[in-house]
Amino acid sequence: MLCQISTLREDNQRINYQIWSVMAVNKQRLKAMRVILKVQFNSLLLIQSLVIRKEIKKWILQKKMKTIVFKKQKNTQQINHQNHCYNNKKRVKLIKQIQVLNN
Repeated sequence: MLCQISTLREDNQRINYQIWSVMAVNKQRLKAMRVILKVQFNSLLLIQSLVIRKEIKKWILQKKMKTIVFKKQKNTQQINHQNHCYNNKKRVKLIKQIQVLNN
């Protein structure tokens, strides 16, 4: 785990985000960054990829987390292509599963 951030939601529910890896970060301009998070929510652990807002990124940079590795930004087309291929594979798998269930 790289670091942990906890936030309060509107309903005063505390959510702990454990950041496990950081991708596609532009350090020069404080843009939102994509991270892979393990989100602790009501003892439910979800692993998800999501975009973190400026404030949290600023917080991470201010903490000067030495463990956070800012990976080099990949070519956007490359990323889109990978996602597209991955989504297609998932879709095909799902269709096959549905066909099996229907037979």
